[in-house]
Amino acid sequence: MEYLHPKYFKWIHILSKFLGIIIILYGIFIIIQNFPSIIGPVPGLASILLGVYLYKSGMEAGRLLRSDRKSKQALEEMLKYYGLFLMINGLLFIAAIILYIISICI
Repeated sequence: MEYLHPKYFKWIHILSKFLGIIIILYGIFIIIQNFPSIIGPVPGLASILLGVYLYKSGMEAGRLLRSDRKSKQALEEMLKYYGLFLMINGLLFIAAIILYIISICI
């Protein structure tokens, strides 16, 4: 995997960790803001989960860099966590569209 340029993994490492922390903090804020409600904290929990997956993706990118891009396991874990991040984002997007269509029809 020496053909993979380290500059891109460094950016993934830095930005994913930073944005993961920001998204986690946003989720905590949403939970605190909507705490008395039963359904209100759900978006906050989703944000925390998204932030954790993005943060873990960045951590694995850092592990890949430390291994001089030779750790196949770190690359697979990074892609796994990023894939989970994208999948959950996609599911939330589909749910938002469905709820929007339902709200229009009612």
